[in-house]
Amino acid sequence: MHTLAALRLLPFLILLGCATTMVAQPVAFNDEFTDNRNTWWVGESPNGACSVAGGHYSVSCVRPGSWWYAERPIYIDPKKDYTIEVRIRQNRGSHSGGFGIVFGASDPQNFNQFIISSSGAAAVVIAEGDRWNELLPWTRVEGIAPMRQYNVLTVERRGSRMRYLVNAKEVATSPVVRLHGFDFGVLVSDTMEVEVDRVTIRQEQTINLVPKAPKKVEKVNLGPNVNSEYDELGPIIAPDG
Repeated sequence: MHTLAALRLLPFLILLGCATTMVAQPVAFNDEFTDNRNTWWVGESPNGACSVAGGHYSVSCVRPGSWWYAERPIYIDPKKDYTIEVRIRQNRGSHSGGFGIVFGASDPQNFNQFIISSSGAAAVVIAEGDRWNELLPWTRVEGIAPMRQYNVLTVERRGSRMRYLVNAKEVATSPVVRLHGFDFGVLVSDTMEVEVDRVTIRQEQTINLVPKAPKKVEKVNLGPNVNSEYDELGPIIAPDG
């Protein structure tokens, strides 16, 4: 009788497990670079160049021994769990230089970085002013794709812990890191060119609505000091949600 009862419960438990697995964070931001509607920085600088074309965001570094990152603000609620996922490849340049992502940045002295190299190593570094904390010093990692092949970098926050994954393989964990700001960037170093073809950020984000806010409000242009020709995409918030 106990065996029969267990067998009757088995389909329910399987369905319950599937339902639990299927629960995922909603997408808060996604860009596959079909155009530059999300206003990533493009142009040339003494450090390198950036462009959006052909479904890619291309970032290059032209100064040997240096590094920099091209950023844009993407909101992440620092009090909630989140997932950052980036599909990136190196097309040319140094095999030993690092490339990857910067998140929670406020300026070039305060940020978090998760980087890899085409030679097969990974590193996680937290920068806070003059202090650099290597959560994962450069470490050889199996499964990093070589030059001109895509790697998927994932950063997950779950509760009080962080996970860092390359191609779905965990390479490091840490306590929750501080988000100094909302800037997200693509980092390159030494002399190289990389391409990103997808940036996805998942998080449950809610907008607090104004109680009994009017549904129909006449819009008024406040002039060029407030309103411009550009769209505000990060994020759009209205009192009616």
